Amino acid sequence: MIVEPLRRRWYAVKAELESLAAQLETVNGSGKSNGSSAPSACGWKRSLLPGQRSWPPSAFLDPACGSGNFLYVALRSLLDLWIEAREFAREHAMLVFLQEKVSPRQLYGIEKDFFAHELASIVLWIGYLQWRFEHSMGEPKEPVLEKLDNIQLGDAVMCSDEKGKPYEPEWPEAEFIRQQPAVFLGGKMLRREMGDEYIDDLFRLYEGRVLAESDFVVYWFEKARAQLQAGKAKRAGMLATQAIRGGANRAVLERIGESARIFMAWRDRKWELEGAAVHITI
Repeated sequence: MIVEPLRRRWYAVKAELESLAAQLETVNGSGKSNGSSAPSACGWKRSLLPGQRSWPPSAFLDPACGSGNFLYVALRSLLDLWIEAREFAREHAMLVFLQEKVSPRQLYGIEKDFFAHELASIVLWIGYLQWRFEHSMGEPKEPVLEKLDNIQLGDAVMCSDEKGKPYEPEWPEAEFIRQQPAVFLGGKMLRREMGDEYIDDLFRLYEGRVLAESDFVVYWFEKARAQLQAGKAKRAGMLATQAIRGGANRAVLERIGESARIFMAWRDRKWELEGAAVHITI
């Protein structure tokens, strides 16, 4: 599911290239040309992704990344798709356009907890090195574990400047956003769990965009919607409590519907998080 849009894009490119190969083979077989039976390098480069030098070229963002589990899965999925395209290119003598480009630096995350943030970088690098080892890709360059500045330490929905004034943090641009809420907090639980000062600032910051009675996860929905509207993302996959469908929460879904499109949804799915079994909406 994570890279399905990219996989569909790849299959379309692959079909185009196979058609081009068949056409050239027919021409060569008829004696009308002495050219190669494989698709031309120019045809490959033009068909793959205009203006791009890598496959797949996309970036993923998890604005509540925790220790990086989703980013790890996304990285392996990107690498698997890359090697599939690489093998196709090898068969058609086109490897020059598929030098290795997928790396942990394509995965962006935001995490508030310091230790989880530090762990996320390590999880990505170890996952990357493990994949290379499994596919006999050779030794990585030194240093083996690099610090990833694309994993940000901070609050994804509200930060404070040096004077204590709250502001809305800017999310990195990424083709895909996938978010699993760090906490499932209903609107009535916010003050008790997060304190009056934080919640008062949050309400003022998002006034007119998120209703004050909304669950905490709604702020991630609104941020993702704003990224889509600004052209800084193309798709988003979001998790929420079932309450997202009603009351004050539903307003954010209606707002999303005005500037984007909800094309797939599940309203009642079992979810286990830290031993607690709940029902969620995806």
